[in-house]
Amino acid sequence: MQKNVESAQRLNFASARRACNGKVNIMRVQLGQLYDLRYSLRVDQLCVGEVLMPLERLEPAHLKVAIEYLLNKYSVLRARFVGSGMDMKMDFVPPGSELLHQAFEVREQTDSQCDRRRLISNYIAEVRAAMNLANPPLLRYCLFDGNCARDQRLVLIFNRLVCDGISSRILWRDLSKAYRMSVSGQPLAFEHAANYEQFCAELYERHRQIVKAVIPDDEQQVEQPTLNILGGRSVESLPISRLSEAVTEVRQLDGEALNRIRLLAKRHRVSIADLLLGSWLKALAAVFGKGSLNMLLWVSPHFVGYWETSVASLVGSVSFPIKVKFNIDPEPSLDSTLQHAVQEFNNTMERAADYAATYFVPNSIFGWLELPAISFNFVGDQRRSANVIGYELSPEKIRIGKPDDEAQEIPLSMDIEIYADTMEVTISSRPDCHLQILPPRLMDLWLEMIGEIGIEQPFFSGY
Repeated sequence: MQKNVESAQRLNFASARRACNGKVNIMRVQLGQLYDLRYSLRVDQLCVGEVLMPLERLEPAHLKVAIEYLLNKYSVLRARFVGSGMDMKMDFVPPGSELLHQAFEVREQTDSQCDRRRLISNYIAEVRAAMNLANPPLLRYCLFDGNCARDQRLVLIFNRLVCDGISSRILWRDLSKAYRMSVSGQPLAFEHAANYEQFCAELYERHRQIVKAVIPDDEQQVEQPTLNILGGRSVESLPISRLSEAVTEVRQLDGEALNRIRLLAKRHRVSIADLLLGSWLKALAAVFGKGSLNMLLWVSPHFVGYWETSVASLVGSVSFPIKVKFNIDPEPSLDSTLQHAVQEFNNTMERAADYAATYFVPNSIFGWLELPAISFNFVGDQRRSANVIGYELSPEKIRIGKPDDEAQEIPLSMDIEIYADTMEVTISSRPDCHLQILPPRLMDLWLEMIGEIGIEQPFFSGY
């Protein structure tokens, strides 16, 4: 049965490949890619991902069909990078069986959790060693098979130059759709989403229009925040600090806590992202006192900015960092802080599209943003539905993050990700600049703001 399904689907993709003329489209890297190229010490090792336990048993043949569908639909998943540094360029190779063979494989099952952890860790090490920016695909799906869903593990690994957090959620949505269609025997027609190329072209055109209209003022003074977190130094002037040296605090909140947080956000009439950000500002105010500070926020064109390109299916390294100035004060209520945070965020986001064009088009005359000392990043997840394959993070708790020898570019950061019914919160600081005592204290203050405790988790920056 599996062979018949696979053969029928392969015919659809074969005709799609014949329709492709194989034309090579060379593009300059931009947006999140430029950020990673600028601040990463080993960009070829920027592999991140997850180890998931599906809530339904996945059939390898249908999963293979779904991944082939993704490779055909999104050209950025077939990207390769040539050149070096900030001048790096990318092009896209056509889809093919060899590409699919590298992107997806099925490995042996085991009933032992220790053996499973060892096999998965070995696989991740293999991928890190083999992945090369010049040789696509820069993503991997590996199914460690089992007799039931709880015995299966699906490992997802991708280089950050081709996929960011929001894009990985879109890919999961589309993978689920294609998988369900394959299982039910529905014909899976080839699609090609040109959103990525169109979005890049839109940024270039927007940048061109801004350059025509504005003459940059080289003498313009940058407004400094009143709270100098780094004692008079800039982030760029600090020596390199590696992730292995970072002081990190991690907490995990379960589904019940997540539901309470959603209700709290609803009571305050803000989004969950706004609630988490406002609580971060309150925690910072309790430590640093009253004043203003610049904060780096990672935002996605899926949610901010006004674009001509349709961004609903935009996949790639398209999120970008933007600097927002906030006033913090330990005295006002959480409600007041939330109102201020939302207002300042919205005011900045009104200019998000122009900001992206001026800073994240390569070699822009507008230069590069000065990194703030503090950052906040939130990545949500799809709410469960019958159309999306449900999953949990694997009980082996293997996380695939940036390598330990990678640079920690932001001195003090908060990162929050929601996976299914789990929220993971990470606060990390450099070991110097008088910041090393802060992660545990800030975590406790932040949790107090939202009325939660959280479960302490070990931190693995690699795997």
